[in-house]
Amino acid sequence: MSEQLDPWHDASRLAARLAGDDALLILAIGAEQWCARCRALRPAFDAIAAAAPDSETWLWLDIEDHTEFIGDYFPENLPVLLAYRGERVLLHRLIDDRAGPLDELLAAARAWPAADGSADPGIRRRLLVADWAPAPQR
Repeated sequence: MSEQLDPWHDASRLAARLAGDDALLILAIGAEQWCARCRALRPAFDAIAAAAPDSETWLWLDIEDHTEFIGDYFPENLPVLLAYRGERVLLHRLIDDRAGPLDELLAAARAWPAADGSADPGIRRRLLVADWAPAPQR
């Protein structure tokens, strides 16, 4: 079972998990406050993530709450699913009714041996920084 890590609180653990050349990162970007499709998708994403193998790292990033990780990347539509194996972008796709069920997309991302040609928005690179977060205020 894969543990869902939080980029705010688990920066060093995330960096360690993602450092390998074959590390699989499955990442959803949404905006739960104003995107109905994102709110509907989140429970399914969390359920699939909870059942995923420990070799996979699953993250849900909210476009408003996780801007430090998302950087300048702003998708035209939400929610977006990205999958990385090491540095390669395996999947970069809008999740909508035409995309098929979420678990089918994820199965394809797990099986694809090469990148799909999508540009890398740099999110994985930012998540590899183990000590980006400032020390907690007391």
